[in-house]
Amino acid sequence: MLRLGIDETSSSVSAAPHPQLWKTTRHADGTVAQEAGKKSMGTPSQPSSDHVTTPFELGGSSSINTQPRIEIQESKGDFHTAKLRRLEANREASRKSRMKKVQYLVELERSVKILEAEVAVLTPQVAYYREQKNMQELENKSMRKQIETFATTSKLNEALIARKKEEAGDLKHLYMMRQTHRLQKMASAGMLNTNLSLKQPLLENLPNTYAYQGKIEQQLANLRSKN
Repeated sequence: MLRLGIDETSSSVSAAPHPQLWKTTRHADGTVAQEAGKKSMGTPSQPSSDHVTTPFELGGSSSINTQPRIEIQESKGDFHTAKLRRLEANREASRKSRMKKVQYLVELERSVKILEAEVAVLTPQVAYYREQKNMQELENKSMRKQIETFATTSKLNEALIARKKEEAGDLKHLYMMRQTHRLQKMASAGMLNTNLSLKQPLLENLPNTYAYQGKIEQQLANLRSKN
């Protein structure tokens, strides 16, 4: 009866689809050995006459089947933890990037305010120096015109001086010719050696001639000093 009950139990258990079967073998000395069998791909095979399925087999198979599930759950938990860590790292990196951008914008705004203040200070100075530049340009133009006028005047004065010199030379030459002609005329008349009184007018006229020549030279000196 006991044998029949065990066989019925083993047949009912072996009919269920288990991922792994255990084989129990009784030896002549009374010992019992268990071996793991291969999973059947088709219809479950019937147990042999020497095979006995015990409750220990059922408990052992259930513990072996639950172990991979626990490992899968642990691996899923590790993956979830790593994912959370990556998300947290990404959030921290995004937060730091936003903080850097905000700090950069604050620095730019500060630089803009400083530059605006400098522009506000320098704008009146630029306008003043620009006005001074315009005045200097006008003054330069006026001075250039004056220089051109002075150059023209200098050329005219030089031409006048040259003409006055020519006139003075001509007058001097004419005077010398007249004096020579007069002396020759007086000598030919025989009055030079006999009448000394005739020399007095000649001596009186010589200072006048020198005075006229000195006056001309004074005018030339005045023209040079003006240039």
